[in-house]
Amino acid sequence: MTAFESTPKPSGLESSEGRRSLPSVAPPTRVPAWAGERGPELVRRTRRLSQRGKTTNEQATDNDPLRELTEHFTMPLRPLRDDARSFGDLGRTTARIRVNRPSWGQRRLKLPALDKIASAHVSFTLDGTSVTTCKASEVDPSVFTRAYPMRDFARRLGQQNHPTAPWVETMAHLIGAESHHEGAFYLLADFHPLVTFIAGQPFTLSWPKGEALQSHTPDCLLASSSHPRSLVVDVKDPVERAGEKWRAREAVVARTCADMGVAYMVWSGMPRRFRRNLENLAEARVPEPSLEAWGPAAREFARHGKSLRAVATELDSQGYQYPWALTLVRRLLWLHHLETDLGKPLELDSVVWGRP
Repeated sequence: MTAFESTPKPSGLESSEGRRSLPSVAPPTRVPAWAGERGPELVRRTRRLSQRGKTTNEQATDNDPLRELTEHFTMPLRPLRDDARSFGDLGRTTARIRVNRPSWGQRRLKLPALDKIASAHVSFTLDGTSVTTCKASEVDPSVFTRAYPMRDFARRLGQQNHPTAPWVETMAHLIGAESHHEGAFYLLADFHPLVTFIAGQPFTLSWPKGEALQSHTPDCLLASSSHPRSLVVDVKDPVERAGEKWRAREAVVARTCADMGVAYMVWSGMPRRFRRNLENLAEARVPEPSLEAWGPAAREFARHGKSLRAVATELDSQGYQYPWALTLVRRLLWLHHLETDLGKPLELDSVVWGRP
């Protein structure tokens, strides 16, 4: 036992009997008279907030939000370019985000003049100040794991998106995100066992005049120490992704990423239930001595499948207090030492299994 465990804290779990079912509240469809000239803006923002997290069929329990990342990082493929280097052992790196940037600051690092380029170019920074630019087809993609973000994440009056800086355990630090939707993707990537490196706004792409877009900064770069090819990700809500304007831009970005030797995907979200479960698991913290002492016992108790309540009760009978045991199980689920169906609300009656 340690000092961290001296006072039991809420477990973050409820039984299905004790969980209240809150009715859904539809956003307003008409402008309220009391809102005055700000009424249309109020309706628009309220509707947008009501849809946050509703990116897939909420009733579907067989949808695995981890599948896209798993398929990429388990593909038995060589790098797209013969000269691309393996990412090797990716460890945690130094902090690369300035959280307290002023709202009036420069939004993106200044790029060199690229008016007369004949092919796609990529720009990145290795110190957060100076920018290096070269042809996209000639860059070594492993350099992006040492790059700083090309943009800041300051908030400005009237922004539609709300920048944030979520803690990412994979990197042991904060990572800047341009929106909470993008922050949800970081949560998913942080949970995925094959992802060992996460970076935000890693580089900026520029194209000659005549392309569907002139410049674009992807939202995220993922890499794995067990896979030779990194994955560049753009986070878009389903409505924006379905638009003709973005589809044309997406094709250009995907083609350029292939020339660079990196994979590319667009992520549109995950079921709200899955996201809430991940948020619940990510909050669980257990001291390493307790994890080492009681983790094997929890996995053994759940080897053939038991309810979360039963596993915690069994640990309590062995001397590890019930509230602590609930937190321990949540931590083991986050670490993939235990498994459960995250497509359903995580409750005391949820069945968990010990991994072999």
